[in-house]
Amino acid sequence: PLNVFDNVDRALEHGSLEINEEEKSALLEHGQANYREFLLQRMGQEPYRPPNVRGWVGGKLWINSGTLNARRQLVETLFTPVNEDNLNADEQVELVAARAQGIGTFTITEERLAKMQSDMTPDQITARFVDYFLPVKVDDAYRAGVREFLTGETNPAKQLVRLRNTAVTLLQSPEYQLC
Repeated sequence: PLNVFDNVDRALEHGSLEINEEEKSALLEHGQANYREFLLQRMGQEPYRPPNVRGWVGGKLWINSGTLNARRQLVETLFTPVNEDNLNADEQVELVAARAQGIGTFTITEERLAKMQSDMTPDQITARFVDYFLPVKVDDAYRAGVREFLTGETNPAKQLVRLRNTAVTLLQSPEYQLC
């Protein structure tokens, strides 16, 4: 799951969160800043706590209905801004400390997507997303479908939404889940 963070960051460099009642209570219990860690724990892949010295088994072995849902929610949180008003005092202290260390962005922002949109052509964006997000080789029809979706809107604001939705959809796709 940590590769989700790495892949999104690498791809961008070179919506709303829907949760059920159990997850909502966990979010309130753990706080917004720790919700991503909570999702990683639900996937059985708590950072820095592998099940043994070998680490986590990859591929299809650890994907089930619970972990797949948690992975999808984790992707949504990457693209959902942190609501600082909902942070508790400890989380606000951590936020101030992170900003003092030069870390100011914790999610994929619209500004970052807009920069990507202005700096790259739809073909380049398609190649970047497909090549970075999918561990399997996809055919030309798949690439064409991604590109067609990206270019299917002329309104710049809606183009940005399509760019975001493309990234989220690819990161939530079965192909990505096997990386």
